Amino acid sequence: PTPRSCGATASNRSAGGRWRKRSPRPSG
Repeated sequence: PTPRSCGATASNRSAGGRWRKRSPRPSG
């Protein structure tokens, strides 16, 4: 499942890849 939150948890790793914990948006 893809996290649609502006600060997803480890799940975001699959969505953004360079996302951080509680990040406002992808760092790249």
